[in-house]
Amino acid sequence: MFIDVRHVPREQLEMKNAARTLAATGAVLALALTGCAAQNPQNAATVGGTTISEDTIQTQTTDLANALQTQPSQIRLSVVNSAILGAVSQQLAQQNNMTITPAQRQQIIAQVPQLAHLAQTEGGKQYVDNATTYVAVARKIGEDKFLTGCSKLDVTVNPRYGQFIPESCQLSGTTGSLSNPVPTATPQP
Repeated sequence: MFIDVRHVPREQLEMKNAARTLAATGAVLALALTGCAAQNPQNAATVGGTTISEDTIQTQTTDLANALQTQPSQIRLSVVNSAILGAVSQQLAQQNNMTITPAQRQQIIAQVPQLAHLAQTEGGKQYVDNATTYVAVARKIGEDKFLTGCSKLDVTVNPRYGQFIPESCQLSGTTGSLSNPVPTATPQP
């Protein structure tokens, strides 16, 4: 509706402007509180001080999708989860004074031959490094100590990939996207 400001008292216009400013401020605060403004959209996740970029996820997803002859959308969440596990594993290895040797990686790859096929591309190699680091660290310190260590790390995930569950050291699989509405309870009479 168009308002002819020539015929509206000045006080009324000032109140409308104040209301608009308040509404805009509220919208910005709501975005900040939901985490949308806190996470850099160019990052898929951060684990402690380690940043996992969207470019890294894109490269791994594309390379793995080609190697597996599947659609990138079908494996993207697994790639993000693996990258997070890899970063968590690297930090836990450092905390426990562990070094993962190429021989240890090869032993794990020998047990899962498909990993050798996936490691033929740059993105696949990163994925395999994440997987073998996780297996080596979890075997060495034990799954319980791994999960306890993981739950103590500061892990932030881009909402498009869901929420990180520290107790199980994995993504929830449900996105925090604003384009996917959250079901609400139906009011009872």
